[in-house]
Amino acid sequence: TGDNWNGGKGPCPPGWRLPTIDELDALTSLPAKKSDLSNDWELTDAGGHRLFLPAAGWRGGYDGSLAAPGLSGYYWSATPFNSSDVQLLVLGYDMYLGYNDRRRGYSVRCVKN
Repeated sequence: TGDNWNGGKGPCPPGWRLPTIDELDALTSLPAKKSDLSNDWELTDAGGHRLFLPAAGWRGGYDGSLAAPGLSGYYWSATPFNSSDVQLLVLGYDMYLGYNDRRRGYSVRCVKN
């Protein structure tokens, strides 16, 4: 509850944290390649480091059912939007930033502190 999601740690283990929305926003400017078979994304920075973000779908907020695997992916940030919603990176036919409430089962990609 509130606008601080476990101090920015979210569900990450000790020594790791969720990325901020600014860190996820930086990903949207990297060269990206989408899979031909799904909406998975592979990003590469100037140093040649690669990041793979699968379009894993999500779990519904009401019944926990799996939706849209291979079609879209949502990645939580540590950045609150308001008291109940958190900002996130959305993958599908395009990559963009958005927000939604915490009850949804979206993916996380923890980063080292």
